[in-house]
Order: sequence, then C-alpha cells, then structure tokens
Amino acid sequence: MGKLTRRGLLGASSSILGLAACNREPILDPEARITVSPDDRTAYPGTVNFIHGVASGDPVPYCVFIWSRGTPDAALPGMSIPISFGVFEDEALERPVRYGQGYAVPERDYTVKVNLTDLEPDKEYFYRFIDKVTTGDVSSPLGRTKTTAASGDKPVQLAEISCSNFPFGYFHVYRDIANTPDLDAVVHLGDYIYEYGIDGYGGDVGQEIDRNHEPPLRGKP
Repeated sequence: MGKLTRRGLLGASSSILGLAACNREPILDPEARITVSPDDRTAYPGTVNFIHGVASGDPVPYCVFIWSRGTPDAALPGMSIPISFGVFEDEALERPVRYGQGYAVPERDYTVKVNLTDLEPDKEYFYRFIDKVTTGDVSSPLGRTKTTAASGDKPVQLAEISCSNFPFGYFHVYRDIANTPDLDAVVHLGDYIYEYGIDGYGGDVGQEIDRNHEPPLRGKP
C-alpha cells in the first residue's frame, strides 16, 4: 500500500469538521500514515454500530463532504468515541489518499462530517470510518463518492428523487440508482421519511412488510 506525504496529510487533517474532542476542536495526528495508522488513544468502553451507514454530498471539482454516525448501544454520559477515517482511490483500499483522527462527541449525537479538500476533479473515491472501542475496531460500510468535472464542457448525469415515506414502499429506484455507474450526483428534492406515523398514510403497508419507524412515530409531526 502507498503512503501519504506529510503535506497531503496535513491538508486532509485541517479539513475535518465535526470530529471534535472534549474541547470541541479536532485532535489529529499529522505524522500518521495509512499503512501504519497508529492509534494510542483510549478506546470507548462501550459497543458501537454504524447503523446509519455513510453518506457524501456537496461535490465540487476538488472537494466533497463525507458523513457518518457511530451509534453507541448504550451511550455513556459525556464520553466521546475515538474515530478515524480513510479515503482511497480504489474499492480494494490499496491506494490511500487521506487519513484523519478525531472524536465523535455526544453533543453532536455522535455524527461526524469531514470536508475532503485537494481532491482530483471528475474522480471516484472510496471512504470509511472506524470507531475505536474496547472490543476492537468497528468499521463503517464502505462509501463511494465522486467529485465533479472541472470543465463545463462535460455533461452532468443526475438522478432525481423525492418523497421517501419509509414504511410505504419498496424503493427499488434506490437500488437502480446505486447500480448506475455514470452518475455525478443524486439530487433529493424532499425527504419525507418521517412525514406520517405508523397510524397515518402508508402505515398499513409498513405493518404488512414489517418496516416501521424506530422509534415509532404516531400521527403527523
């Protein structure tokens, strides 16, 4: 596996948003390398799962945001979770380009957001987050993102979606979008995942296919 330069790693480290320590400032190791990734921080004593997956957005030619949330099974009051992220040029994670460390804090509901800068335009990248816990490192699902082209001469391929009432439907279109390789971005015009409760519009379908809100929501917000 390749190594990052100090200059490149410092650029990635300075772009972290939301990986806050107890003083709400990022704690990063500019000397770390992808091939070694030493992490001597104290592990979170509970258990953590990435049940919300990962996401990316707001792409431009040289930057893109990545996001995730590590959910503690039983949150320990006031305790932060050591977290790191890695960005790669390939799905096999053999060509690293970014690495950083920080903390997911309870004040931000353990969500993290990183602004990746100094990327190449019109290029696909793969990324993941890792939580450090006493039972061993917990990896998020592998995410895929893409920067936009630097020139306005290239057509932009977009997918457009809206009205995602979670209990009401099977959402095959999301599978088809995920399997479309030449998309530049997905534009969501309105997310109605919590528009109705279990006793509202579409609630009977949610009961039938066993897909209801967790925690349950009743009525309309």
